Amino acid sequence: MAKKIVKLYGEDSLNIITDTPEVLLSIRGIGKRKLDKIKEALVKERDSRQVLIYLQSLGLGNKTSMLIYKTYQGDTIEVIENNPYILIEDIKGIGFNIADDIALRNNIDKTDLFRISAGVVYYLNQQANVNGNCFIELVKMIDDVSKLLKIDSIYVKNALLNIEIEGKIKTEKVQDDVFVYSRMLYDNEKNVVANILRLILSEEDQQQNILELIESDDIKYSDTQKEAILQALYKKMLIITGGPGTGKTTIIKGIIKLLENFKMSFQLCAPTGRAAKRMEESTGHGASTIHRLLGYKSIESEDGFLEYNRDNPLKTDVVIVDEVSMIDIYLMSNLLNAIDTNTKLVLVGDVDQLPSVGPGNVLKDLIDSNLITTIRLDRIFRQEESSNIIKNAHLINSGKRPVLNEENQDFFFIRTRNEAHTLDTVVDLIANRLPNHYKVDPLKDIQVLSAMKKGVCGVDNLNAKLQERLNPQSFNKEEIELGKHVFREGDKVMQTKNNYDLDVEDEFKNKAKGVYNGDIGFIRSAFTKDGACEIIIDDKKVVYDYKAMTELALSYAITIHKSQGSEFPIVVIPMVSGPYMLLSRNILYTAITRGKQIVVLVGDEMIMNRMIENNFRQNRNSTLAYFLRKSYEFYEENDI
Repeated sequence: MAKKIVKLYGEDSLNIITDTPEVLLSIRGIGKRKLDKIKEALVKERDSRQVLIYLQSLGLGNKTSMLIYKTYQGDTIEVIENNPYILIEDIKGIGFNIADDIALRNNIDKTDLFRISAGVVYYLNQQANVNGNCFIELVKMIDDVSKLLKIDSIYVKNALLNIEIEGKIKTEKVQDDVFVYSRMLYDNEKNVVANILRLILSEEDQQQNILELIESDDIKYSDTQKEAILQALYKKMLIITGGPGTGKTTIIKGIIKLLENFKMSFQLCAPTGRAAKRMEESTGHGASTIHRLLGYKSIESEDGFLEYNRDNPLKTDVVIVDEVSMIDIYLMSNLLNAIDTNTKLVLVGDVDQLPSVGPGNVLKDLIDSNLITTIRLDRIFRQEESSNIIKNAHLINSGKRPVLNEENQDFFFIRTRNEAHTLDTVVDLIANRLPNHYKVDPLKDIQVLSAMKKGVCGVDNLNAKLQERLNPQSFNKEEIELGKHVFREGDKVMQTKNNYDLDVEDEFKNKAKGVYNGDIGFIRSAFTKDGACEIIIDDKKVVYDYKAMTELALSYAITIHKSQGSEFPIVVIPMVSGPYMLLSRNILYTAITRGKQIVVLVGDEMIMNRMIENNFRQNRNSTLAYFLRKSYEFYEENDI
């Protein structure tokens, strides 16, 4: 139809449609209804063009402009002129910096309440997501936000009451200080407190004498292990913490045996897919991610995103959670919501590992509260004593130098001249020396761990060099460029976030859904026209489209933080200079405890010594332990 109009009226077509559209009724096939549709489409086209021109005048690119227009359509200009910061809440991908730039180009007053409110929320979220802080001291927050917004601090101070009334923040007086939380973090922290008190205050004296059952087991448990197994059945909540080789897995298996003996139901889970798989392999029982256990749904329903919650708790007698040091305050809040008052919860982890990526330091806070029975494991068992990996992990954790390069051992240090030499040595170790000596697969059996993303021996550069050496470009290998990275057939890749919608198929054509943050796989098939490729993860086939592939990263090398919850037969760790906070004892401790059979450090021995001496642990602002103690004292004093 459009061709007919243009053929008849040529360059005047647009003017005729705009000014005298009734002329078009003379064209065969155009009636009044069709004409109305043409006019409606024209108005939309004209309006969208005007809005896009307006958005681009604010310095926005085509992609961002279209994102905004699709959200607000004809109301776009009005929305932006009223409150451009609403874009942060309404549109994924638009953060404070973009919204603030739009606002300032629109000549908004720098002291506008909308701007200060958005700045405060942005600042608190950055503190949570980057530094792991659940709160910030009031004085510091006012000072930092005023610098961020480049306004006098009095404006920020005066705006706080309104921002709190809006429900975006919460201020709390704690002893002589005033702390500021994002409302969501405050509510989650308080929810964890309430749920823990609900569980521990409902404990009753246990009459069962189960020590005889434990002692009749084929496995000879230590006294501490017996105590842990006993308390798992006696207590509503139990924490078991210890380093590598101290018998955590043995205790979990002992608890499971006892539960089976009493015909009690149980669920095993961990924060990540790889940690859950390790738990499954070590116990011989099914384990899942915590998200999967809670029935996470990608589309929100009336009950929210989780099938299991306080209104619909898990129907099981005991929940055992491994790698608890990785759990942030949000995930712990969701997990506790789903724990019924009649269900027991066993939390297992290593408090000396790195804290969670998300906010809080939950395992440490729970232990520090002194309210939850905690079993500390510090004895290395005989079968582990011959391993220098285990010995050295405990030496490093106590601030002592490790034993290096003993003959017929599993822990080595290769000294290099400089960072470039370190890089070359790491690449040669992965490509030649280790596979040839130990007869292992360089992709499946060896993992490089680096403390940093950037730099000569950072993850980004290591991945580029290892990809070039282990999986070079070839005319018979398909590849695709996504952002700064090239993915090609044969590449080793890691899933960087949980995705519960991807289809997974095993070798018997059994189908399931979901891949998890930390899952490592290999690109197998050629890329199709629509960008899809086939990836093999744990011997299962997963088909990725373009969008899903943005969740992948090359994983010949990964950060030490990303390696948490995983184990690898051989790990190689470059020892090079970097930021003080990344050259710390617990980062080195976390890295070497990822190795099951061989650990190789490569680089400058002085860097290793510096890491051991540097007991820096970034203090995370959290009031979880404080509120647990205060709330428990209140219940005790009032005999509730």
